[in-house]
Amino acid sequence: MKSFKFTLSAALTALIVFCMSNIAFSQNSKKGSEAKICEVTYSVPDMECANCQKKVMAKMPYVKGVKDLKTNLTDRTIWIKYDASKTSKAQLEEALTKTGFPGKEIK
Repeated sequence: MKSFKFTLSAALTALIVFCMSNIAFSQNSKKGSEAKICEVTYSVPDMECANCQKKVMAKMPYVKGVKDLKTNLTDRTIWIKYDASKTSKAQLEEALTKTGFPGKEIK
């Protein structure tokens, strides 16, 4: 009888752990589907040298929602890939201004 209770208890524990892991997995899957990935390019006339470029590259990845960014020193532009559910173009422009390199969106 003790063996049966132990087996039943172990089976119930395994079932609960399995169900909880599936719930956590499905919740994480839903979070990923809500992401709206967008791209924007900014003209940044004040980005004149490699140090300016490094400063932007060091700070912008930490802005909430930024997924990727590339700078072009020759064209003085910054391309940003971001999650629109976490940030907006206006917030990205504000973050650029805070780095010391205000930019305007290229349409």
